[in-house]
Amino acid sequence: MEEQAVTNQQPVPTIPEARVNPLLARVEMPGSTFQLPSRGLFYKKGELRDDVEMGEVHIHPMSAYDEILMKSPDHLFSGEAVDKVFRRCIPQVLLPLKLLAKDVDFLLVCLRQVTFGNEMDITYMHDCEDAKANPYVIQLSDFISSSKKIDPTTVVKNYTVTLENGQVVKLNPSRFEDVIKLYQSAETGNQLTPEDELDMSVHIIRSIIFSVDGEEDPLLIEEWIRKISAGWLVKLTKNIEKASDFGPDFSLHAMCKDCEKDIVIQTPVNPISFFM
Repeated sequence: MEEQAVTNQQPVPTIPEARVNPLLARVEMPGSTFQLPSRGLFYKKGELRDDVEMGEVHIHPMSAYDEILMKSPDHLFSGEAVDKVFRRCIPQVLLPLKLLAKDVDFLLVCLRQVTFGNEMDITYMHDCEDAKANPYVIQLSDFISSSKKIDPTTVVKNYTVTLENGQVVKLNPSRFEDVIKLYQSAETGNQLTPEDELDMSVHIIRSIIFSVDGEEDPLLIEEWIRKISAGWLVKLTKNIEKASDFGPDFSLHAMCKDCEKDIVIQTPVNPISFFM
């Protein structure tokens, strides 16, 4: 009699479907869209994603981890906090440290508003007699709505300087990475030699020169800065200051709670202290 083969088949285990966390359905906040003060006019090297038009970017609220980063002095001081948080919360910004410093200031205000709401509490002490440190409330929407934007019709004229020798200098506003370097230099506490002060001045001026006679090499431009006359440097500096008149104004008009006079408070809105 032919023996029948017996096959022992093991039951195939069923894999439970991953459960969708119902608690997260109302956590993913949509955020808001804001237009950069620069309108994105100076970003030609991949600073923003290709789908950004006229500098409009969408900002998502920060997570608890993002807030911890923004409250870390070391991460702020190095620029790492802004770099990491912007990449997560503003994904259309690809190179956060390459953004203009005033765009970063503006985005910080928007990021705080989207995350924590429109009001921000500060403490300020007026210089009047018997003044005390009093609380004041900032409406962040005032800073956002009054932020001055660059006029695209005059940007070429305002950021171009022709020197007496005919050389044409094209300027651009300071980048955030250069401002971070200045913060770091200022906080070293070391006594600067005249040579150190010259090097710092040259670095500042070079960081806001895009090209000279079409030449964009930063090393060649730095050598050129060291050779030109002090008068030409003064002319460049004045044009740079004039061309930098854009972005948010962080002055708060209020009434002193001690002397009841109208005062102007310069609010502590900058990458180092804004989230501290």
